[in-house]
Amino acid sequence: MKHSILAFTLALMAVGCSSEQQSPHDYKLLELQEVMVVGAEDEVAAEGLLAFPSNVVADSRGNIYVFDRGGMQMKKYGPYGKFQQAFFSEGEGPGEFKQFGGVTISADDHIFVLDGRNYRLTQIDTLGASVAQVKVETFVSSRMHVRDSETLLILNYDPNQVDQAWSTHLIKEFSLEHGRVEGGLMEASTVIPEDDFVLSNSAQARIGSAYFAEESVVFVPLLYTGRLYEQPLDGARMTAHGRSEEEAWPAYTHVEDPSGDNSTLIIYRAGKRVGANIPVESRGLFKLDSGGYAHFIQVVNEDEAFWGLEHYAEDWTLLDVYKIRDLEHTEDSMPNLEWFVEWKDQRGNFYMIDREDIPVVRVFKVAL
Repeated sequence: MKHSILAFTLALMAVGCSSEQQSPHDYKLLELQEVMVVGAEDEVAAEGLLAFPSNVVADSRGNIYVFDRGGMQMKKYGPYGKFQQAFFSEGEGPGEFKQFGGVTISADDHIFVLDGRNYRLTQIDTLGASVAQVKVETFVSSRMHVRDSETLLILNYDPNQVDQAWSTHLIKEFSLEHGRVEGGLMEASTVIPEDDFVLSNSAQARIGSAYFAEESVVFVPLLYTGRLYEQPLDGARMTAHGRSEEEAWPAYTHVEDPSGDNSTLIIYRAGKRVGANIPVESRGLFKLDSGGYAHFIQVVNEDEAFWGLEHYAEDWTLLDVYKIRDLEHTEDSMPNLEWFVEWKDQRGNFYMIDREDIPVVRVFKVAL
């Protein structure tokens, strides 16, 4: 199946806002160059359709693995999106899963799947065969990365770890001795600097995006104030990057003397509660082949609603903000576009889960 390179354009895919809803900012428009669509109704047989895709990775040969919570299956597609085979089912036995909590793949094409409800980390090959399995504790919101041939890193959010020091995230390292996952080696709690933004609602402070560098992990909470947090893997104190307090997204409501905890998120700065209700979400963070980083975001506030991209420099200086798609919103209806960018392969292709209408995976390129 051969695909031409198409573009996501505002004219074709956007839902227009009324004139009263137009963004007050003059953002640049960005077109995503579409390479292919995986799981489209007119492109695959019935078994290749997707119900609720949650994770996606691609191997060194270009094969694509989509993890579908509908039936708890891993579906394999060829380099051009042709469906090949489905693996796994829902349950507690061998080859069965209850949750796809985190998925990654190594350079030698071993796939690692974290099942937070069966409390286990499973290593499989590209044919779906189990290579190794270890028991783990509760993992609620996780991002994984194969650091090298010897170690696998998991950045985990566990609400049971939240305390008044705001130690909310945990890095765990697993040995890959002889190419097989063996067990935990290292744990490092992360503490957000006291003079920075802090998220206190455990349900909403879960990880939205993460980028694994050689010596650190940079992560963004799902609900995003404009700050990215970098945790060194040697256990040193976390640092914060991104927007200053004055430049933060105008997405939260400032409150002088807040009462009650009805808001979706409470924000502190230097130990003082300063705001609530952050409708900006982190939807993917990746290093660009051309240099710098791409951070995909969904912005929804009183003045504007769009799905876009922040472009950061190598030193995490914000260079620009791009709008990819306007979202329709009213006072009574706030949009939530089901787009999540989950993977970037060695060829510079991004893989985005699209659950807006018919669930598919869209593969595209970005040129900034």
